[in-house]
Amino acid sequence: MSVMVSFHVRMRQGIMEKKMYKFLVICLLLICSGSVMAEKEEKQFLCISKVAGGFSFNNEAKTWKGAGVDVNGTEKYLVKLNDKRYPKATATVTPYGEENPAYRCGSGNKKLGSTHACHAVYGQFFFNQKSLRYLLSSMGGYIDGKDENTGYFPFIEGGTCSPL
Repeated sequence: MSVMVSFHVRMRQGIMEKKMYKFLVICLLLICSGSVMAEKEEKQFLCISKVAGGFSFNNEAKTWKGAGVDVNGTEKYLVKLNDKRYPKATATVTPYGEENPAYRCGSGNKKLGSTHACHAVYGQFFFNQKSLRYLLSSMGGYIDGKDENTGYFPFIEGGTCSPL
């Protein structure tokens, strides 16, 4: 009789251990899936141009010359960190008032400390989260060989950003 009782006790203990094991596995899966599915916080910054310079074609002289560009506050960009529309990007940069980003950072682009390095076909956008400054470069307009004033010219622009 005592053998039979200990057999039942061991069976119950085994069943309880299996149930406890299943319970722990389910809890662990729920905890892990929650951390995997947790989204990074989306942060936004408004960046406004302060200075720029480049070069442009002078139609009268038929030559390219250095050019100062008056952009103080005329160019604006919305920088979004962890943009939910583009989960593979660390950040997106959209000209203010436009819907689609001109730059997507990440997926091969580097994040250098607190600086996001973003690339497009003919330009780059660098944004530093700590200094809240940016640099934008545009390389279009000279290398295409069209020596005329088309409105496209190489330039570099710098400005400051504010969190929204």
